[in-house]
Amino acid sequence: MSDQQNLDEQIQIDQQFSLKNNVFQRFQELFDGLRTQNKNEQFILILDSYSTKVLSSAFNLREILKFGVQCIEKLELKRKRFQKCNAIYIVEPSQQSIEAIINDFKSKDNPQYAKINIFFTRKLSKEFLKQFAIPSFVVRIQSIKELQHDFFFTDQNSFNLDIPLAFPKLYSGNFSFETQLLEDMISQKMLTILPALLNFNAINIITSKDIQTVSHRFSNILHQKILEYKERLKIEQSKYVDELSGNTYIIIFDRTDDVITPAIHDLYYESMIHDLLEIDPSSSNYQYEILIKKNQQNETEIVNDKNKINQNEQTQNQNTNANNQQTLNNPSSTQANQNKICKQITGNYQDEIFEKFRYKNISDSLKEISEELQNFAKKHKNIKNNKIDIENQSLENTENILNQLPLYEEKYSKLSMHMDIIENCYKIFQKKNLQDVAEIEQQLATGIDTEGHKIKPKNIKQKLLEMVQSQELSHDVKLRLTIIALLNLNYDFKSRHQLIQSFNQLEQTLFWNLHWIDKKLNNIVEVDKLKQSEKLIKHTKAKVKNFKQGVDVEFCRHTPELALKVEDILQILLKQNANDYSNLLQKIGYELQIIEQSQQLQLQQQKLSSQQSPTKYQVNIEMQKLIRDKQNSTDVKDISYYKSQNKFIVFIIGGITYAEIRSIRQLDLVLKSNLQVILGSTHVLTPQLYIEGLQAMPKYQQ
Repeated sequence: MSDQQNLDEQIQIDQQFSLKNNVFQRFQELFDGLRTQNKNEQFILILDSYSTKVLSSAFNLREILKFGVQCIEKLELKRKRFQKCNAIYIVEPSQQSIEAIINDFKSKDNPQYAKINIFFTRKLSKEFLKQFAIPSFVVRIQSIKELQHDFFFTDQNSFNLDIPLAFPKLYSGNFSFETQLLEDMISQKMLTILPALLNFNAINIITSKDIQTVSHRFSNILHQKILEYKERLKIEQSKYVDELSGNTYIIIFDRTDDVITPAIHDLYYESMIHDLLEIDPSSSNYQYEILIKKNQQNETEIVNDKNKINQNEQTQNQNTNANNQQTLNNPSSTQANQNKICKQITGNYQDEIFEKFRYKNISDSLKEISEELQNFAKKHKNIKNNKIDIENQSLENTENILNQLPLYEEKYSKLSMHMDIIENCYKIFQKKNLQDVAEIEQQLATGIDTEGHKIKPKNIKQKLLEMVQSQELSHDVKLRLTIIALLNLNYDFKSRHQLIQSFNQLEQTLFWNLHWIDKKLNNIVEVDKLKQSEKLIKHTKAKVKNFKQGVDVEFCRHTPELALKVEDILQILLKQNANDYSNLLQKIGYELQIIEQSQQLQLQQQKLSSQQSPTKYQVNIEMQKLIRDKQNSTDVKDISYYKSQNKFIVFIIGGITYAEIRSIRQLDLVLKSNLQVILGSTHVLTPQLYIEGLQAMPKYQQ
């Protein structure tokens, strides 16, 4: 491959940065290297339950087979012996998985495989490594390595660590040995993001300057882990540590930086799926029921069979848990000319229809996908009705038409599927009477009504009390409303008691546990004063002015507080005329921990120092300007310029919501900059998980 082709590929990667593509490249290189060592033979791939979930988050079955894998087997199951074949184990460093591997070779004369390579998802302790010191087992080992891939994809550039316990454990005010172990695990998993960048060197951490916060404590732990990890990689002469790489900024937030967003009904497609349909965020597969006419059933069954085949192919060898499936019961009764059927679907970032609508509000989604489905059916009417005159077509046209059939069926099936889901969400929305609820939630969260005026707490408190005591709203809706009200309105003791008296004792304990995440809950200065900051109110007023009338202004005024804080930090890091961005961060409550500066930054700083005394900020901007100039040039010769682009990892300890993912992703429109922003969290936080986390906390004692 020519240098220009290499460069073109690099430019494309930089312009469309994809953490998932980077991970695919890492695994491809890993398997290619193993095949080269073993004369290009194929391997048996063995995964434990945990690594199965990790890999299925990153790849589908077809992608794994591209690595040259002969077959995939589960470590926990009884397997056929392939004594002449080599095997690759990818497992988590757990006692159970290590014992299962050793048991495969317990019989010296009857081993499971010939030679083996063992890869661990994260750091392996010395105690676990010692267990492999069995002579009859050691002779089978070709390599034992730490793969350093221990996270789950939420989308192409978003990840989570699947640790829902992080929220109740870290924010309940009790720092213990268990808490320390949990933070250590989170930091070890976080380290595995760095190789997925493919190249990195200078890493800087930005976090709250308040030493009492979880994020500040965690940033110190992560800081030390990064230093140790980089030192080890340098000794190993790892290619991932590249002195030509730009700066990597890891921006760490507390879940307590925004305690309102997880409880709100966010009326956008992706959020509504995981809220109203109650989908387990660790699984992208779920079921739902619809009513169809009897004369449509045969056609639907064919589509379902096709979907099931595809689903089985994609989830082969995965640890499918029945608890990750959620059946949605249709509220209306089955009519005489209708049948209730169940559809199994996959909804994730690999679905282009889902990608198109995930960040649209439910009203626009319903309208646009309906139009797209109708237009698609109309455009391909002959294919749909099988009215293709094959005999009068040329051979070339016939082949083209036949090739279109599976593509038509696949897209039509996807469009129909998403139409069904949106309609189901809309029905639940109406059944739960969420129109009034969503509006009052928006007022509570923003302090602004549909016309851009400040709300009056006294009026909204009365409306809230009526809704909580109403028989028309479901209990879970009342619970969420009360959580939002207590967090965003000041109540005296009598009014608070009146609001929560209809809830049981366990739920009232949950309300007291809100003190763990909002230390100022009882600091009432003025009962009828809004808690929202003037900055948030000003932002919402400006947002309302730009809204079209209807669902936007009614239900979509709220912007997650976390997204606004991310925007503030990124604006500082990108500001050209800043004298000292460290001081600017201090002013808004954050501190910068510089672990190391990039070599490119140091060289540029030396070059500019002869002309003036530049700030770190000016040096950074000069470097980025140089990169942009090179990108726009037709005569580009140095790939290192593209490596030197800065990357930003936004990490939330305690869970990230779908509303926050959407809002932070849309910051590019505000900042007008092609940023490489990677979103991460301990887990994806749905409203249900938020409530469960509050309930799991120890009872708050006044």
